[in-house]
Amino acid sequence: MNSTGFHYSSSIVLAPPPIPLDITLRWAGHEKTGSASYWFDGMKRGNIDVVIWQGTTAGCGMVKRDGKLLPVPQGSAFLLTIPDRHIYFLPETSDNWEFFYLGLSGKEAMRLTFALQKKFGPVSANYGSPEVISLAQQIFHRVLANDLKDPVEASSLAYRFMMQLAASSHVPGSKNNDLLTAIHQYCLEHLSENIGVNEMADLTGFSRSHFCRRFRQETGKSPYEYLLELRARTALRMLQSGSLPVKEVAFSCGFAETGYFCKVFRKFFNTTPAAFRKYGSGA
Repeated sequence: MNSTGFHYSSSIVLAPPPIPLDITLRWAGHEKTGSASYWFDGMKRGNIDVVIWQGTTAGCGMVKRDGKLLPVPQGSAFLLTIPDRHIYFLPETSDNWEFFYLGLSGKEAMRLTFALQKKFGPVSANYGSPEVISLAQQIFHRVLANDLKDPVEASSLAYRFMMQLAASSHVPGSKNNDLLTAIHQYCLEHLSENIGVNEMADLTGFSRSHFCRRFRQETGKSPYEYLLELRARTALRMLQSGSLPVKEVAFSCGFAETGYFCKVFRKFFNTTPAAFRKYGSGA
C-alpha cells in the first residue's frame, strides 16, 4: 500500500526554440513517489499540445484511459498527449513509482505519438526498452547539468528520442529493431553519397516493394521521406554548430544542388539555411 507518503522530484523546463521546429524538448525530469496524492488529469494541464513520455525504472504506476486501467510496471512506459482524457497516478496496490519523463511538442512529435498509440496503445513495454530509457536518462542528466542550453540542440536530441521510440517499437522477438538501426547507421555513414531506397532495400535483403511496405509499417513514413528528413536534420545541426558554407553543407548531406537543398530545408524548418544560420542558431 502507498502509505509512506514520500515524494522526490527533479525537473527542468526548457526555453522554447528560436524558430518553430517539428519536435521540441519542453521539459525533462526524474521522480520517485510513494504518495497517494500523485495524480494527474490530462484535461487539466493546459491547452498546448504536448507529448508526455514516462518510463518506469522501479515500482509501478497506473494509467486510466478510455475506461481501462493500464499498469505501468518497471520496463514499460506510457506515451500520452495533453490535452487528452486520461489520468495517471500511483495506485493503492503500489508502494512506489520511480520514473524518468520527457515533455515534447511539435507536429512531428504528435504525429509519431498518434501512430505509435494506434499500434501499441498508450502503455507498452516497447516504449520502455533499455535503449529508450538510457537515452531519456542521458537527456535528463544533460538538462540537469545545464549542458543543453541551446534549444536547437535540445530539439535535435528530442528528435533522436522519438526516432529511438519508433525503432524500439517492434513486435517482441522480431529483428525489425536491428534492421532499422542498421539502416539508420548506414544512411548516416553514406549521407554525402548518392544513396537511395534501392541501397537501403539491398541492406535488408528484401525486394524494394516489400522493404518499402515494411519500412512504412514500422516508422510511419516511406524510406525516401526518412532519408530526406535525415539529410535535412543533419544539415541543420551542421549549420548550427559549424561554419561551412551552405553549399558545402548541402553537398556533405547528399544534396547535389543548393537550390533543392534550400527547398527541402524550408519544407522541414520553415526558413532558409542562410536565415537559420543568421537568426536561428543563436549567432
